[in-house]
Amino acid sequence: MHPKTMSVIIRTTEKCNFGCKYCYVKPSSDDRLFPLHLFEKLVEGLAEEGYGRVLLYWHGGEPLLAGLDYYRTAVQIEKGVVEKYDNVTIENKIQTNGSLVTQEWVDFFGENEFGVGLSLDGEQTMNDRNRVYRNGQSTFSDVMRGLALMQEAGFKTNILSVLTRNHIDRLDSHYAFVKDLKLKTFKVNPCVVNKCENSELQAHPQEWGQAMMHLFDLWFFDENPPHNREFEFLIQSLFMGWHMFCTNNKTCFKNFMSVVPSGEMFPCAKLIDDSGRFGLGNIASGISSVMHNHKKLSRNYDGLGCDKCKWERLCYGGCTGYAYWAHGDINTRDYLCEGYKMLFQHGYDRVRAQIWKGTARRPKTTLQEALQ
Repeated sequence: MHPKTMSVIIRTTEKCNFGCKYCYVKPSSDDRLFPLHLFEKLVEGLAEEGYGRVLLYWHGGEPLLAGLDYYRTAVQIEKGVVEKYDNVTIENKIQTNGSLVTQEWVDFFGENEFGVGLSLDGEQTMNDRNRVYRNGQSTFSDVMRGLALMQEAGFKTNILSVLTRNHIDRLDSHYAFVKDLKLKTFKVNPCVVNKCENSELQAHPQEWGQAMMHLFDLWFFDENPPHNREFEFLIQSLFMGWHMFCTNNKTCFKNFMSVVPSGEMFPCAKLIDDSGRFGLGNIASGISSVMHNHKKLSRNYDGLGCDKCKWERLCYGGCTGYAYWAHGDINTRDYLCEGYKMLFQHGYDRVRAQIWKGTARRPKTTLQEALQ
């Protein structure tokens, strides 16, 4: 029997040393960190609620600005909870811009089994278009130094890139960059920035769909491709009849939460809103009231207008957060709806053609593993 799982995205701090043009976190000079006494209340509360597996995703701002001592204390708190409650595991993943990574950080991540994701938009020309320091200076060399330290220590570091309109024509060089770095995993997120001033960076749904189809082909026909969970899960979904990503299934509100430095909790990092519309309460008041509000949240999937779409069961209207950003209502379809249709159909056609040829490559994650 699989343990009851909760994934928590922790916005450790809203402060950042970068000034990325598409960032959806408002620039902040607030030095406040998510208090560790509330962190203890959070993880212990989840254990008391019967969650046997807690996945922690440390985000920001830039989470490394909290300092090593902060995370050392957090790990000690986790160990105390694991010792106190039977059959509870806590896993840590951190998403960093990489510029502050030192050997000391690398040693800490290794000793405490942190998964590390690094945000990087590709080679320097691409990266410096949007991912710069607040003074406009390039971040590339500092990020690459941090990546090199992690790779030298044997980390199978993955990179997360953001696809903007000014990157669409550089996908071949981006994929070549990923391959040259011998990265184990890469991921590409869409640029959805309607909360920011730089809306010209946001790819239109059809542009995004076309770009992802091209990137899929680069990956699919590569004899030795790096992992890409988006594409692997897409192929699996064609056989399983459902998608494993939270953005494309009905588990969005069931297994995810997010918390900000004030202790206020939300169902997702994309639904952190100043209006408090999606607020679940403050962890300072205890986990029970938060979970009560969490269970009340729902999206009207039957009212999204997807019932006549052939890809409904693989998509369910797409990301709730992106739907809200674009339309101000969670009971609408993802902004990228038309792009999803293009990508699903393209993936289906590619897999079908390869099966007929008898040369289809199985996803790196087996079906048995996917169902566990």
